[in-house]
Amino acid sequence: MSTPVEVDRTVSRSGTVSLAGRIVPAAEILNGRRVTVRIEEHILMFFDPDTRELLRTRPNPIGWDRVRHLRDARPAGPPPRPSIEPITVQRVASNSGVIMVAGQKVALGGAAGTLPCLGH
Repeated sequence: MSTPVEVDRTVSRSGTVSLAGRIVPAAEILNGRRVTVRIEEHILMFFDPDTRELLRTRPNPIGWDRVRHLRDARPAGPPPRPSIEPITVQRVASNSGVIMVAGQKVALGGAAGTLPCLGH
């Protein structure tokens, strides 16, 4: 296994970054944002460069031989940390009172409408 490296990039309007001549998806919600990308053998970690808060992870589509030649690559610092804040989402319940959260069906009973949900 090779030593992880980091590079700074700005996410495009379509939610991608350029790495080693490839267009790699980050996340549309990050468009225009400056991020640091931690490149490990099998995973890319997109995080805030000031707080090192983890924003997204993606599979690494770049071969390690190409990673070594990345522009402005540097040895990686400590791994980014996940957010400690709960995630707030909104879901619309079906007529049977079921919502989907993270791929899981949650039965709310006969409730219908939009309900705020907190998750960790």
